[in-house]
Amino acid sequence: MAWKFRLLIVFILGYGVAGAQSVLDFTHEPITEKYNVLELNTEVDYFSDNIQNSLITNLVLGGGIDRNSLNGMLENMDGQNSFGGWADIGLRYRSLSDSILFKKNRSLFLEFGMAQYGYVSFPKDFFHLVFLGNADKLGETLYMSNMTSEVMNYQYAGLGVMNESTGSYLSFNLINVQNYFSSDIEEFALFTAEDASEVELSYTGTVITNDTLRGNFLSNSGAGITLNGRYNMKLRENKDLFSIEVRNIGAVQLNDRTRQLKADSSWNYSGVNVNELFSSDNPFTTITLEDSLAYTDEQKTKTVWMPLDINANYFHRINKSDHIGFSVRKRFFTDHTADLGVNYLHNESDKVGYNVGLSYGGYGGLRMNAGAHLNLKNWRFYLTTRNLIGAFIESGKGRSARFGIARTFRQTP
Repeated sequence: MAWKFRLLIVFILGYGVAGAQSVLDFTHEPITEKYNVLELNTEVDYFSDNIQNSLITNLVLGGGIDRNSLNGMLENMDGQNSFGGWADIGLRYRSLSDSILFKKNRSLFLEFGMAQYGYVSFPKDFFHLVFLGNADKLGETLYMSNMTSEVMNYQYAGLGVMNESTGSYLSFNLINVQNYFSSDIEEFALFTAEDASEVELSYTGTVITNDTLRGNFLSNSGAGITLNGRYNMKLRENKDLFSIEVRNIGAVQLNDRTRQLKADSSWNYSGVNVNELFSSDNPFTTITLEDSLAYTDEQKTKTVWMPLDINANYFHRINKSDHIGFSVRKRFFTDHTADLGVNYLHNESDKVGYNVGLSYGGYGGLRMNAGAHLNLKNWRFYLTTRNLIGAFIESGKGRSARFGIARTFRQTP
């Protein structure tokens, strides 16, 4: 049953890349005195072109799944559909130094955290089989070719340098892979006889997964290194700012316990007679079914590229209190399109500000963004969402939330 659980997990995980961009990046507040800063940032974000929040809620929290709702989602699906997301929680400690790399206004920072990401691209018939079964498809073939998916959860530890005058930074992160799963199913078709007495499969594809017996927190299924960086350039006498951030330049190597399963039904698979499979002369077992399938199972190391994340922004300062920003973001997941956004930020005072905006792309359509921040003497709080409507309605196709706290400490003379 492990493979069925993996397929289900691909649908319910909306997780991912560490340290996603904050909508407040262009208001970077430099450390101008001898302060240390401790920052906690969290983010959860998932979205889809057709999967509704009600399904995700019931899968994660439990509860009945309404068949009419499932049929409604199925009717709206195209030939190929997508779902993806990410989650991250990270702690960063930043300290201003008189001179780092022989330059002033530089701070060193350490960061630690854990993250998950996942995505799946699937055909309409696969959703039908998983959630509605094949009872209404007797005598027909379900075509489920061209499916891809990937899920990884990992921990990271990094060291970086930040230019406190501009907010530009460069950091290196060590990655510890806890769990990994990916699939590339080139061909998958299922035929069920009209009397349900015979099932025929046609399949070709590859599945890669870590040693599931070693998937506990901080267990090691692989390791790697990534490079992250952001460059901010002030324009028009500091009224405008261009910013480009690139994350997860690097790869991980999965260890030699990584399983790689390759299947091709053209080798020798000819189907299963259900009546014979469950007869008293041939008691059904999982081994009986697996023996009739055609696949190879190897254990060996595997190098996997981390999903590159590129984020470009242009910010314009309207006046002292108001800004407008335009963004283009591309995550290198399967079927993920460039995410285009526009945001307006207003600072009500030095302590309180809010932002609203729109974005389009990724795995979904048009979404509303919103957020707010609060600055106190030694504290800074912010809360944002990239999908305001989806946060409140079950018929939405994604949810998003990001929350952060920062605490400043004056350095000891």
